[in-house]
Amino acid sequence: MPRYSGQQVRRWLFIAAAGIVAVVAGLGAGWMLAPRASGSATHETSCPGGRDDDGRRAAAVCLVASYFSLENVSPAARGARLADLVLPAELAATRTSYQALPANVSTEYSAVAATNVVRSQTQPDTDASGQAWVAFVDSYKDGSLPLAQWWITTFSLRWQDSRWWLDGGVGMQVNATPPSTGAAPRTGFGPGWVAVGGA
Repeated sequence: MPRYSGQQVRRWLFIAAAGIVAVVAGLGAGWMLAPRASGSATHETSCPGGRDDDGRRAAAVCLVASYFSLENVSPAARGARLADLVLPAELAATRTSYQALPANVSTEYSAVAATNVVRSQTQPDTDASGQAWVAFVDSYKDGSLPLAQWWITTFSLRWQDSRWWLDGGVGMQVNATPPSTGAAPRTGFGPGWVAVGGA
């Protein structure tokens, strides 16, 4: 835009733009910091999932996988992270009973392949129990070949504070590793089992 002699620069445009940026930045910072400032939990690593069947299954997969991923962290870090997975009433017992890696294992990788989640008969909207088919691969400190195992694990869920929690630890129920010889079973697990990502 041409400027004529004696004409003032329109500084109000820059001032208004700077004010808008400052207000937006302030609101964004306030929104991000509000949960921490109020002392409420932020659940940055909490698992998503609604109260319907799909939401329950998604939360179960995430919670079980997150639980086993803590094998690779220090006991102090594990104790802190369990607080975002396990109900506060069950947290102390779960921290005590958590089974860490054996001395000869350096890292353990795990993945949930399928779940079978059943709603409680007495509290169907808030309580559920289930099983998860989990694959584990252990990497050893002596450099030997990694070992893969499959396990059927058990867990309980509870809806509280608008999200799903583990109601205690995840138990190792059955070693479901296929035999090294012969054909793998092809029939699946039966009714109720849903593959991760399946409907």
